[in-house]
Amino acid sequence: MSNQEMLLGGGFSEVPPFSATGGTITTDGADTIHKFTGTGSFVVNNAPIGFKITYLVVAGGGGSTGNQDNEGAGGGGAGGLLYVTNAAVSSGTYVVTVGGAGTANSTTANNGSNSVITGISSTAIGGGAGFLQAAGNSGGSGGGGGGFNQTRGGGAGTSGQGNSGGTGLTLAAEVAAAVQMGLAVTAQTQLVAQQVAAKFLT
Repeated sequence: MSNQEMLLGGGFSEVPPFSATGGTITTDGADTIHKFTGTGSFVVNNAPIGFKITYLVVAGGGGSTGNQDNEGAGGGGAGGLLYVTNAAVSSGTYVVTVGGAGTANSTTANNGSNSVITGISSTAIGGGAGFLQAAGNSGGSGGGGGGFNQTRGGGAGTSGQGNSGGTGLTLAAEVAAAVQMGLAVTAQTQLVAQQVAAKFLT
């Protein structure tokens, strides 16, 4: 008896073969990978009892306003990330929506778009936008806070998907940090020079 036959009512009946389609399909050892870089459908046919999958979903990153002439713009937050193992899946069509990055220009910015797998209740939240001299938006990971003339907070991240955005520094704090870094580099350079000199003088 073949693997695709089963006993039904005293006779043998052909079992419909399992298949899964959608996305760019590759293999890694015994695993089959379906990669979606745009909206599409993951179609499962004749799923065996107890069929489970592992999936990774990443949303679009947030945009960031400002340009080379402006100080204090916060960076856009990363798109939320979901990694789930042993997710039960039955036969059917699962629509996959891949979220794009948030748009931005010199005056405004938008959050990234969500990435979603319908039918599995899986939604990765788009990254929060970062703004010029303003607090960052919340998102998968929050947008960074804008600084320059005052300290501003980053946006909140989504639990289990990302982190909160960083706090924007004032210009004075940025200068102090740069000076401190310069002093640290100078001290390290002097130490190396002393070590080199000691080696050649001994």
